[in-house]
Amino acid sequence: MPGGRKRKTTGKREPKRAEFKTEAEYSKAWQRWRETRDSNNESVKRSRQAAKEKRLEHERLYQQRKQENTQLEALVTELKGEVTFLSKVLKNPESLDADERRRLQQLVQEANGNGALDAVGSNDDVGDDINDTDSA
Repeated sequence: MPGGRKRKTTGKREPKRAEFKTEAEYSKAWQRWRETRDSNNESVKRSRQAAKEKRLEHERLYQQRKQENTQLEALVTELKGEVTFLSKVLKNPESLDADERRRLQQLVQEANGNGALDAVGSNDDVGDDINDTDSA
């Protein structure tokens, strides 16, 4: 080696005995290399475990949101049906059949229970309007 300096082993490869003048230098370098490798191996293990846990958490959230979306889609379908029904009630109430009249009566009763119609007027008036439709 030029200048009589020994080569410093900062590389990541395992040190070789031939690279050192004494057994003590080699032993010290190899021990340092081994500690570095063990530390790195533990770090890799922790990193892979953390990545696995993160993947599992993402999968759990995905499944949870997928289930919520299915429930919300069913609710949207149900509410679209109600909107269609209520549009029919408002546009052409005399065309309601007996089942639709019962459904409307049930909706009015539910609304009365929630007090939703109190701001508009008497809850009894709403029921009267439905009965007026029956006589038409």
